[in-house]
Order: sequence, then structure tokens, then C-alpha cells
Amino acid sequence: SRINVAASILYHIGSNEEKSTNHERVLLSWRASLQIMETGIREALLNLKPGLQRKEACIERCRLSNIISAFLLDFPTLSAIASPNSIVDEIAFIYKSIRAPKDL
Repeated sequence: SRINVAASILYHIGSNEEKSTNHERVLLSWRASLQIMETGIREALLNLKPGLQRKEACIERCRLSNIISAFLLDFPTLSAIASPNSIVDEIAFIYKSIRAPKDL
């Protein structure tokens, strides 16, 4: 799931012709995806539904993250209109706000 989150972030922040900038963007995407996944898993565990095991809650959250990632790839890239950091912030907010596939 984290790879899908990182891929959706990297897609939206775009790439650059400079190798050093691309490396920085990949690192930004990878670090942000870790934070997004950790936040999502923590939230899933804090809001554990009665009768649902922790493992199942985590698996459910990972599935939701994959659905959100695929959803985000359906939109045009934002790299021409915003900075990479602001795009990451917006994407992180989307992952945090969506709690079920029906929210899409």
C-alpha cells in the first residue's frame, strides 16, 4: 500500500529533468507515504469497530489506501500549479479525510 501511496504522490508532484531534483521528489514521496500510512493505521486502530480484530482493521486501511491511490491517479498532475510540498499536504489531507470507499 505504501508503494501505491508514494506512486500517487510522485505522479502529482511530477518529475524534473534534473536528476538531483527527481531524487529529492522520490524521497519526499517516500517519506510522505510513510507518514500517511502510519497516520492511517493509527486512526484505524483508534477507531476499531466492535468485533473487528486489529489485524483486520489494518488490512482494511491498507485496502482503502490502495483505493484512494488509484482514485488519485485518475486526476491530472498538479505539478504545474503548485509546489511539491503543498501537493503532498493536500494529498495527505485527502488520505486522512477518506474513511471508507463510499467517501470517494
